[in-house]
Formats: sequence, structure tokens, C-alpha cells
Amino acid sequence: MIKMILLTLGITTTILFSNDMKIIEHNNHRDTKEVEIKDKIGTTCKVILTAPQNIVSTNCKRLTNSKGIKILCTSRNKICKTEEEIFHFIKNYNPNSVKKHKSLRQGMPYSEARELILDSGWQGKNQRWQDIPQSGEINEIYYDNGWREIEDCSGTGMAYCRFEFTNIKNETLVVITEGECIKTSSIKCEKYVANWSIE
Repeated sequence: MIKMILLTLGITTTILFSNDMKIIEHNNHRDTKEVEIKDKIGTTCKVILTAPQNIVSTNCKRLTNSKGIKILCTSRNKICKTEEEIFHFIKNYNPNSVKKHKSLRQGMPYSEARELILDSGWQGKNQRWQDIPQSGEINEIYYDNGWREIEDCSGTGMAYCRFEFTNIKNETLVVITEGECIKTSSIKCEKYVANWSIE
């Protein structure tokens, strides 16, 4: 009975970590990571760290509790994390494999797939604006949709487009969409997932 309770607590802790903290940017050359802390009403603050346990900067509220423990909070103190919690999260961070994500499926709108991918710890490989054509589908996707991870589009046939993401392990997730642009109420150029792979 005791073992079952401990196991349940461990699972709950893992879920809480993935819900209210995530790595939104990392730079392996400088060995820096940017962690976002998010409370239940959607307010966020960010912490930039370097290894092993050094906070470079943050826009979170920095406080020290009555026990002398340093904590970081979102505005109005809706959620707070100790420095140790943040360091522990960084140390044990392991992005979910999108390959196994049950919610990601062929034929789904790319806007939905993109949200799932980013929430799983991946980061878009942003293309330089200088490399984007001045008109056409890629231009719409890059500027109007704001999908900076667009790599290329075929422009003919099945109108395939390639999007790329990276994670903390330097793996590349490639998502291929197919079909012409579909304008929706919120997206100027919606695309639909054909397949995906990790390279």
C-alpha cells in the first residue's frame, strides 16, 4: 500500500513539472537554458540559467521565504518555484517523443500539431527572413501565420511543405504537410499533417 502511494505521488510530481514549467529555448554552445514558469491563469515568467546551477537573469519575482529559501514567482505570486525545483527540473528534463504522442495524427491541422509539438519541449528551427521569398505560400506561412520553422514547400503536385523543430538533445523533428493553403477563421494558410520523423 505504501509503495502504491509513493508511486502515485511520483507520477503527480512529474505531471506538475510538465504543466507549469517548460524549457522554451536552449543554446548548447553557451550551455544556457531558458525556463518558462506558467500559473493556472496563464501568467508566465522566464528564468535564464547556465550550467550547472547559475541563474543569469529572470523577470520572475525573486523572494526569500522565512526559512531563507530563494523562490521565483509569477506576478501576484500565483505560482512560485524554489531555485532547487528549477535546477532539478533542468537536470531531469526529457522532452516527450512526439513519435509516441497519441494526439499527433495524420490529417490533423498543422496549427494543432504545432501546439502539441511545442508543448512537448521542441523548439522551432527559425528560418532567416532573408531566405524567405517575397511572395507566395512560404511567405504567407512565415509572416502571416508566424510559423518561422517553415523550411520549404514544393509548390506543385501535393503541395508538400517541410517544417523543422529541434530539442535539447539536438535531434531534429521533421513534419511534412500536404495540400493547398486553407484559410480558416484564425489561420490565413492552414496546412495538414502528412507524416513526421525524427532525424
